Amino acid sequence: MSQKQDSNIKSLVSQQDSLDLLEALNGPRAVEQSEWRMLTALKSFQVIESVLKAYLCRANPADAAPPYQAAEVLELSLGRLTKKFANLGGSAELVAMLEEIRDDRNVIAHQALVCMEGGLADVIGAKPVSLARLKEIDLRAMKVMAALVAEFIRTAPKPLA
Repeated sequence: MSQKQDSNIKSLVSQQDSLDLLEALNGPRAVEQSEWRMLTALKSFQVIESVLKAYLCRANPADAAPPYQAAEVLELSLGRLTKKFANLGGSAELVAMLEEIRDDRNVIAHQALVCMEGGLADVIGAKPVSLARLKEIDLRAMKVMAALVAEFIRTAPKPLA
């Protein structure tokens, strides 16, 4: 841990009476454009991860059991979910799209800390991201989310007659 990060942690600990995490997380306060973009991108990433988990746990009627159990995929990162999706035969184009946004997911997670007040971003060294970059990430995430949901629906097992 760097000396600056150590100093930031000590500063946060010494200010614990003035740092109310519930207040920082729950607002209410006006949301700026960059925060709104971060939140919509975060929503898209959460949907992407949820659909990947559902895809991995979905049983094909011809198979005796689903490829994975929920407990096996519940805590996996986007990168690991993408690898498992590729191993199950997910479309190469969709796998490439998922791999392309993996770093974006981390940027958005760190940006969430930047948007919070109280200096939490300084602890991990997160820096603000420009609104233009947030828009790009948000649009990429929405595009991948739409493609993944369409693939999930398209590949839904048909009931056996």
